[in-house]
Amino acid sequence: MMLKSNIDKLKILTDALIDRDYVRSKLVDLFDRFCNDFPVQMNAWIVEKDLTISSRMGDSILKIEKDKDNLNNIFSGDARKKNIEMHKKAFLGESSVYTIESNKKVLLTKVMPANNSKDLVFGFSMDITSFVKSSEALQAHCEDMENIECDLVEQVRNDNLYKLVKGAQKNG
Repeated sequence: MMLKSNIDKLKILTDALIDRDYVRSKLVDLFDRFCNDFPVQMNAWIVEKDLTISSRMGDSILKIEKDKDNLNNIFSGDARKKNIEMHKKAFLGESSVYTIESNKKVLLTKVMPANNSKDLVFGFSMDITSFVKSSEALQAHCEDMENIECDLVEQVRNDNLYKLVKGAQKNG
């Protein structure tokens, strides 16, 4: 059996890393296109412990400028406070799903520790404004829940997304 020289080993390792990085790059590009082309606006991001946004994909919801790369510069008032609080929980190891209302939009957001790391948090947000407005319009249309025509409203009220939004509005 012939032993490989350190140069040969380094070449093999370099080739493997180039292949791996190429695949990762393609996945990131694909995910970014997915976020930007999906019919529901969405964003994904990674935040560091100091609340700096180190990476983001899909700028379709929040137009974040380059000089606003910290969570303290995203949203305002209660929305900013809630968003930062949920990210801090994620840094402690707790995943959270919550809604934020800002600029007449309702965003369904999930944050979680990235790869079980307490130094990075991965976040994903989706614009659910049309769902919220549709469910409110449907509910306003049908006040008498005993009416057979209101069965559709009851189905909406039993939907997990509806319950999440209503729970957030009560707690928010």
